[in-house]
Amino acid sequence: MYKVIVSAEVSMFLLENRMRIKDELQEKINVLKENPRLYPVIHNNDIVRSFYISSLAFSYIIDDNNKLITITEAEFIKSSLKLKVK
Repeated sequence: MYKVIVSAEVSMFLLENRMRIKDELQEKINVLKENPRLYPVIHNNDIVRSFYISSLAFSYIIDDNNKLITITEAEFIKSSLKLKVK
């Protein structure tokens, strides 16, 4: 069984954007603990993978030696913000 760590950057991103996805994130973390390679790879690298929750994409890194998964990045995948050009 793997240990899952959420990086400080991801935590701050969720707090700053007032994202309320605690339950959904906990479900994903529980799945990752049992099956870390369930979600798709990024850039053909087996240890870097991603998953989605609503309009957010999360990236994580698998460390097999220490049985550790670190969720390292979160970003919006759909946004209604428009840039104004003057």
